[in-house]
Amino acid sequence: MPARTLKDLFIHSLSDIYSAEKQMTESLLTIIGCAIWKAHHLLSLEH
Repeated sequence: MPARTLKDLFIHSLSDIYSAEKQMTESLLTIIGCAIWKAHHLLSLEH
């Protein structure tokens, strides 16, 4: 649906930003989880 007004364009832009932020949050949580697993794995190898 094309933006008909500045308000429509603004709402559409906010929606895109929200979606990108949500995807980044999910990716960062995955990266953090992998880093924690790797640190735990390396620490367990030392003992």
